Amino acid sequence: MSVYFDMHCHLDFAPNALEAARELDALGAGAFAVSVEQGTNSGYNPSSSFSQLEQKPVPCSTPCSTSMVRWGVGLHPWWVADGRAGEGQLDAVLATISSSTYIGEVGLDFGRKHDGGSVGRARQVHAFKHIAQACAEVGGRVLSLHAAASAPEVFEILKDSGAIDNCRCIFHWYSGDGETFHAAVQAGCYFSVNHFMLETKRGREYTRQIPTAQLILETDMPPEGQDYHVAAMQNQLAATCATVAQLRGVDSAALAETIAETSHALLS
Repeated sequence: MSVYFDMHCHLDFAPNALEAARELDALGAGAFAVSVEQGTNSGYNPSSSFSQLEQKPVPCSTPCSTSMVRWGVGLHPWWVADGRAGEGQLDAVLATISSSTYIGEVGLDFGRKHDGGSVGRARQVHAFKHIAQACAEVGGRVLSLHAAASAPEVFEILKDSGAIDNCRCIFHWYSGDGETFHAAVQAGCYFSVNHFMLETKRGREYTRQIPTAQLILETDMPPEGQDYHVAAMQNQLAATCATVAQLRGVDSAALAETIAETSHALLS
């Protein structure tokens, strides 16, 4: 039976976050647990109970018994656009990047529902430029990127800052234009695919084209305030993997193994 790594999930939203992380650990699975803001109760806090989990990477093949749950330092563009996350939260993120390998969820959202208008867009660009630059200066960071209606702008900031070259950049639930998609593929970016992405024609086509070595899986779950149910999420990831394998005309079990190896490497 395959074990699946959830490479973009919101354990920060889940009341049972620590319990779920321990269950993933016991299963030999792992996750990139992103957050939405820094220095508040709803965001990443390195002094919280999450820090009780082992975070040491080990050189072994997956599945692995050492904890592979990684807690991301995040500043979600929705929170930036509407002012919930201001300069204080940005400063907290920037101060933490030097000691935190995993950065997410960060990026831009220029969709009319969440962009915050011209002021909100300016806030987002300001924050993301600073985060990308800080990641580039330190190097070796793993970023989970939100790029809704803003993929060209996100890619340009990553390129201009240097983060595209010396960090591992993951486009979460990619829905942008084809030109940026191909540029990101050529730059070595990763793409985390969830079942929502597979519901659109564009998402399915991108999924067919992502190089196998740059393909990972995610749930983007749970919604805020709901528990993260490990068994249900493993089933969801398995179903996503099966659909991806069908789209690509490959064996699902073999694909799952390759994706697990890629995920384990990113979490190490």
